[in-house]
Amino acid sequence: MSATISPDVLPLLKKFRFRREKNVAALILKIDVQNLTIEHDTTLDDATLEDISDELPDSAPRYVLLSYVLELNDGRVTYPLVLMFYSPEAARPDWKMIYSASIATVADAAGTRGKMLELRDAEDLTDEWVRGELHGSH
Repeated sequence: MSATISPDVLPLLKKFRFRREKNVAALILKIDVQNLTIEHDTTLDDATLEDISDELPDSAPRYVLLSYVLELNDGRVTYPLVLMFYSPEAARPDWKMIYSASIATVADAAGTRGKMLELRDAEDLTDEWVRGELHGSH
């Protein structure tokens, strides 16, 4: 049982994917579990990871499309777009299942297949954690 993306979300995904700003930003999506539709929750521009963490609920999953500023070991700077699946321990098991079953749908629509981070505790969303996850996925 997976959710479908609301038609309102598709242009937001496209706009976010092709953004030109060189800062950290997040597009947060949620699932309306009654209708099984993936909807826009909030967008944060020029944000810190702490700002993003503060937007994540303690007991409900979310998808976070993260545009990140990553400095490589050789000094070059890249701006990866990654999908983060936030699934807190306190979330209802049936919600976790619906979100898990819909990850591929969101990744395909966002163009982020293969670049997915999984976050269980919003407090863990730090620069050190993200850099470690991204360097590990190269």
